[in-house]
Amino acid sequence: MSITKGMQRFELAKEKVLNYLISRYGDKENYPVLQDDFVETSFGWVFFYNGCKFLKTGNPMYMYVGNGPVMYDVNLDKIILAGTGEPLEYYIKRYENDLKSNKF
Repeated sequence: MSITKGMQRFELAKEKVLNYLISRYGDKENYPVLQDDFVETSFGWVFFYNGCKFLKTGNPMYMYVGNGPVMYDVNLDKIILAGTGEPLEYYIKRYENDLKSNKF
């Protein structure tokens, strides 16, 4: 895959995840923002997010609670929510195992 095509897929994934988060939170005052860091996986990417007011001010009053990372499967065009109770690697591995066992 060319670098340009890969970047287009990445930007499309970011857009889909952000639109999902906006529809989930729907807060015009403290709307969700994708953070700059992400993780590339065998199936796509993992994105991190929080409320714009928290990212701007650092004030925990504006922090989203229970905002586990969002995984995006580029091949299935699917958004998967990771939990917060385990390390990220656990959720990535679990999803990869589910893909191998054809649970999707």
